[in-house]
Amino acid sequence: MMQTVSITPDLTRRSGYRASSQGVHAEATTIGGALDALNIQTHSPVSLVAVFIQNFEPDVFFNAEQTELLKNRLNAAQQLFDSADILSKSKDNLQAQVILTDAEQSVEDELRAAIRRSDALLRATQ
Repeated sequence: MMQTVSITPDLTRRSGYRASSQGVHAEATTIGGALDALNIQTHSPVSLVAVFIQNFEPDVFFNAEQTELLKNRLNAAQQLFDSADILSKSKDNLQAQVILTDAEQSVEDELRAAIRRSDALLRATQ
């Protein structure tokens, strides 16, 4: 049985990646490191890897409006991380949480689209 693993940028850290599979998560500074850490946690090493790279252009699974929203939200999150003092201000802390929550929601939306895209690709090749 093929195990599905998703690896995404880890927005909770300044740099790094988060690997997820079957409810288990692992973080590392590199994509390979995140996959290795996930393998250790699941005791189920991934022996065959198929890589799908999304070019972040609109398609039938994630339209132009969603793509633009994702880019804007990720830019806002990056600006937040670049201005370290914003997190220290309690008034701005709620704004920071909203920015990060919005970015996370857009990433999750694109992840769901990527899953649908991969499913369609698998069906087309079978």
